[in-house]
Amino acid sequence: REFTRKTSKLVQEHTKSGQIKSTLDIYEINEKTIKKLEEDNASDTEKVFNLLRSVGITVERGLNTSPYLHSIGQKAELISWLYKQRQVDTHEALEKTKALVDEITKAKREQNQKNMPADIFSAYWVLKDEQIEDAEEKAKSMEKIFELYPYWRKSEEHERKFKQEIQKIFVKSGATVKKAVELTNKIIIILK
Repeated sequence: REFTRKTSKLVQEHTKSGQIKSTLDIYEINEKTIKKLEEDNASDTEKVFNLLRSVGITVERGLNTSPYLHSIGQKAELISWLYKQRQVDTHEALEKTKALVDEITKAKREQNQKNMPADIFSAYWVLKDEQIEDAEEKAKSMEKIFELYPYWRKSEEHERKFKQEIQKIFVKSGATVKKAVELTNKIIIILK
């Protein structure tokens, strides 16, 4: 009992209470995010989680207007999983997450510059990410396919024909059938 009383007295004398801080600071993802992050007094671990959460929110909110964000969201999930599994350290996770922020801001800027419809730009972004030659040209050639099969998201028949036409673009440019199918599936997943 005496030990418990002494412990209780020490805790009361040497602890302070204060305002409870919110668990996550959410950053608006833009050109100033990295600078704001570096000025933040939070630990690197907090910065990783706050930044990953901010990227997640940006992806959720922007998927309808910017489908290419889906692929960036997948990268963020992978970083989060690797970090939680201790496959990457805090510094590496922070750097990779900063790279995602840069990717989002570059994509937004490039989408505005190129003035492409969201679906075409998303296809372009996937091809660019895969380092496909003439990515912009190939993406723009898909515009006619989108017009021919406007119900490809709802109709199985349209989706099948849509896939075939996109695969033809890649095969004509010299890609193997396997690579054409792989690229087409990536585009479909992101656009759906």
